[in-house]
This record gives sequence, C-alpha cells and structure tokens, in this order.
Amino acid sequence: MNTPSTRDAAAPELPPSIHPRKRAGHIWRRVLFTMAFLFTALSGIWFLGVRPSLQQQAVLQIDRTLNGAESEMLQILSADVYQSPQHLLISEKSLSHALTFHNAYESQDEQVTVTPANITTTLSFPGCGQNCILTVILNVDNSIVDYTQLQVTHAHAQGMLALVLSDDELANALQSNLQIFNRSLTFLRMKITLLEHAIDVHLH
Repeated sequence: MNTPSTRDAAAPELPPSIHPRKRAGHIWRRVLFTMAFLFTALSGIWFLGVRPSLQQQAVLQIDRTLNGAESEMLQILSADVYQSPQHLLISEKSLSHALTFHNAYESQDEQVTVTPANITTTLSFPGCGQNCILTVILNVDNSIVDYTQLQVTHAHAQGMLALVLSDDELANALQSNLQIFNRSLTFLRMKITLLEHAIDVHLH
C-alpha cells in the first residue's frame, strides 16, 4: 500500500504580500505624477493660449484710453501753434480731468502728478476686476532731438492686469503707444518743461 506523498499533499505556496508602505508609495507617486502633468498642461494652456489673448485685449483697452487723451491734447495744441508762438501752462488737475472726461467708458479714477523730475499717471480700469490699476512714470527728454520726446521710465500693474502684463511688457506697450504722439510733438516743434504740479509747453 503506497503512502501518499507529502510533497503532493502540500498546499501551494502564496506569493508574499506587498508591504502596505510600498503600496502607499506607488499610489503617491502616481498622484504626484498626475498633478505634475496637469500643472504642466494648464501652464501651457495659460501661457500659450489664454494669457496672450487677455494681454492683447488689455493693451487695446489701454491704447484706447491713452489715444483719447493724446488726440484731444494734439487738437488743442495744433490749433494754438498756428496762431502765435506762446507758452501754455497746463496744470496736473486739468490733465487728470481731461483723462477722465474723454475716457469715461474706458477707465475711471485717473490722476496725474507732475514734478520737475517726471510725470506720474495712475489709471484704473473697471472692466477687469477690483484694484485693476496701472501706474506709469514718464520722463521728458529734450536732449536727443530739438524738441521734446516722452519716454516711459517705469510701469507697474496691479490686480488682474499684473497677471496678464509684466512691468516690462506694460512699459514696452506704453512706449509703443507714445511713438505717434512723440512724432506729433516734433512736428509741432514743441518743448515741454516740467514744473511743480504743472507743465509748461513752449510752442514755436
């Protein structure tokens, strides 16, 4: 009589169970990889698609706001320059009023501060959220050409504008906006002298 083999009767051995810590580590690695992938994808969508579109809209709104004030000022100066050579004294209060009045639908709460060193302009835009403000510092340069040229020396955005335009991008956009205005200043043979709270415009 044959005795059953103990090898045949032995139960099959089970594979060792995975340690709970190792399993948790695999899960966290997958979670972190997924989060990194999503962050990269969203960053690409923001910087390649959404941000350029919002940036273009913001620059267009800024251009419309500034173009209105620039056009009004050029019309006034163009009318005066053909009458007689003269000096015009323009206060910072009147500049702020002109900026607000002629761009009521584009911006609000404009303020101009004039010192002998520079012109500081602050504008807020109601269409892009709370505290959507840009501050621009302009320098008057009479040394490069015979007549005045305005240069943007600093620009800073707050609120939603800061997410769309960096300070350098904002300064470049504003300087581009001033190119036509600067050519008009040269054509009108105009020199600007900064005073305390006013600008003195000399028309030849």
